[in-house]
Amino acid sequence: MWYNFNIFAFDKTYTLFEMRRVSNIILYSIARETIIVKPKRRVSSVMIMGLCVLHITNECNLKCKHCYASAGTKLTNELTYEEIVGIINQLEELSVNYVTISGGEPFKRPELFDIIKYIVSKKMHIMITSNGTLLNDSNLEKVKKLGVDSIQVSLDSHLREVNDHFRGVPGAFDKAVRGIELCKKHGIKVSIMSTLSSINKNSIRDIIEFAVGLGVDGFAMERFVPEGRGEKARDLSISPLDLKNCLEILDEYQRKRADCIFTTNDPLFLFVGDRHKYIHSLYKDNKELCGGCSVGKMGFIVSPEGNVALCTRFYVDIGSVRDKSIKEILEESELNKTVCNRNLLKGKCGICKYRNLCGGCRGWAFRETGDFLAEDSLCWLSKEEISE
Repeated sequence: MWYNFNIFAFDKTYTLFEMRRVSNIILYSIARETIIVKPKRRVSSVMIMGLCVLHITNECNLKCKHCYASAGTKLTNELTYEEIVGIINQLEELSVNYVTISGGEPFKRPELFDIIKYIVSKKMHIMITSNGTLLNDSNLEKVKKLGVDSIQVSLDSHLREVNDHFRGVPGAFDKAVRGIELCKKHGIKVSIMSTLSSINKNSIRDIIEFAVGLGVDGFAMERFVPEGRGEKARDLSISPLDLKNCLEILDEYQRKRADCIFTTNDPLFLFVGDRHKYIHSLYKDNKELCGGCSVGKMGFIVSPEGNVALCTRFYVDIGSVRDKSIKEILEESELNKTVCNRNLLKGKCGICKYRNLCGGCRGWAFRETGDFLAEDSLCWLSKEEISE
């Protein structure tokens, strides 16, 4: 997420070149400078996951075709405010430093500001992901005063009619753009998140230029994964060449502009340019190295009803906070243990010499084949290029 980069590099004068989470270190390769950051400690057998995506409601005012959470109506069994406070206390115990408040649409939750205040009291950094349509002077003044680090607004096209078709509600584009402008007005760092799909694959450069024109602090791009409501919209899927072309455009902007942070969590971004050769040459003898796909490594999510999963694009429940602690859920999850073992990967990912640096998108593999260890079919590299 853009937010993670913001925390560590936002005030730097250089452009963030690359970031990868690994098994016992975090590798930041920034331009020609490499920074190694070690986590504070381990919690039993579970490595600290520095990020929690906390979904505080399923209620949303839009009907996005790709929504992994199938957001819309408020659930009858959503976490109470008291339960969310308990979760935040657990996050503190687990040394989680970064919380992304998500939904649904977070601004639909009446206790949002109380939740923010409590997270801030625990010295954790906060990003809010929003569709931007409900942002106004009143709520942004509160967000600014409470000390939220940034807001990420979803926008999937530079064209009003295309974005509104994707988002399912007329007027969503204008309201989101207005929300971004209001963030700038109130001095809140704001980024745009675009989901790469068949709808916008040929206009990514235009979308980025539009975002830059708005003066945003960051631009993030993630591939569409057919889960949630997206399971019924598989026509939004892209091809390997589509992904490669769009990641190359993102890389171009990442290298040439220092006024905006351009990023993606896509593990295949490793193979754009020569960064994979650079990192592989540095760490080819480090058998513990494990970067790329962040499932089971970067963080975890908590759903509006308290279910824990390993990634927003690998939305598979591994336990409920109403039954066990987060620590117990992560430690006892066989899925968590298995998906982190890159030696178990199949197909191209299984024979790839870069599997510890990439690993393919486990969410995509699972939604495409039903097997979370299957190869990432959006990889454009040949077997000859990746074989040991």
